[in-house]
Order: sequence, then structure tokens, then C-alpha cells
Amino acid sequence: LTIGALTLDIINEVDGYPVEDDEVRASAHRESQGGNATNTAVVLSQLGHRVSLASVVPSPDLPGGASILEGLDTHGIDVSPSLLINSGYPPTSFITVNRQNGSRTIVHYREAPELTAAHFYKAPLSDFQWVHFEARNVNETARMMARVAKERPDIEISLELEKPRSDLQRLIPWASVIIASRNYAKAMGYPDAIEV
Repeated sequence: LTIGALTLDIINEVDGYPVEDDEVRASAHRESQGGNATNTAVVLSQLGHRVSLASVVPSPDLPGGASILEGLDTHGIDVSPSLLINSGYPPTSFITVNRQNGSRTIVHYREAPELTAAHFYKAPLSDFQWVHFEARNVNETARMMARVAKERPDIEISLELEKPRSDLQRLIPWASVIIASRNYAKAMGYPDAIEV
């Protein structure tokens, strides 16, 4: 079970990053489901694991909703633990990829709510061998992690730390596996992976 963000990713590739107030033509364009927990679920599915996703998922009637759900279904990802929203706009990442150097610039738009511990308590934990959390809303995530540790002390809990956010260290004691991004490690004072 992966818990965290699901987004509609709108990706434009450009031959060079535009300067402010410039107009350029994209050399490629695609849309797909994204978000860290969702991407983790897709990779695990591609490796042959049975995966569920607990996130905020747009209904098929919302912009991008049908393509997001179709992409998840293509990978066999169960979204039954998720919160289905029927109004508003799904979380969306507008991604510009510079083909010259591979950099990517992301503008994120979010009006949908975050997944809450109250909703997560409705999801049964009996079918899972591993639960993976994306560190987001610390208070809600801590409540979710505490529930897993209490109800299923026999399963692994992993935690992804991507962005340095206030109070994330509170989540670390609940996890048996920590996955930290380079940006997070550097923000914590580690200059490289060897120092960690």
C-alpha cells in the first residue's frame, strides 16, 4: 500500500528553457498520472507486486480524471483505499523539461484536499505486507503511521522524505525503511550519500 500524492502531470519538452515572457513551441507533450506515491506504486507494479494506492483520486468526470484512472488500471493499481473527489480540479503538475540538459521545472496547482487519517482509517490493512508513506501533512501522516504500527506491527513501514518540511523528523521513528532525496539529505547537512 502506498500513501501520498496523485497528480495529473502535464509534461512539455522544450529544446531550451524559455526566458521570462518568451513564447516557445514544445517539441513533445504528454499527460499521465504522477505524484510520488503514485510513481512508487507504478514501479512496484512493473516489478510484479500487487499494489494499492491511498490518495485523493479524481472521478472520471473531472479534468484528467479518466486518463488518470485508466493509467492506474493499466498498471493494475487498486485505488479502493483512496478518497474519490467529484468536484473541483485534480492536483496538477505542469512540467517543463529542457532537452538540452534534462532539467525540469514544475508548477504545481492544488485545490483538492489532502488525504486525511480519518479517511485512511476506513481502509482495511489485513491484505498488506508493506505500507509506504510519502511524507506530507505531518500530523495526518503521523496518525496514519501510528495506526499501521498498532494494528499491524508485523508489516514493514517505509517513509519517503523528499522535500525538507517542518517537523518531518517526527515521522522517522515509525518507519523501518527511510528513503531520502538528495535535496532532503543536503538540507539536513549531509553533503553526499557517503556522509549519510
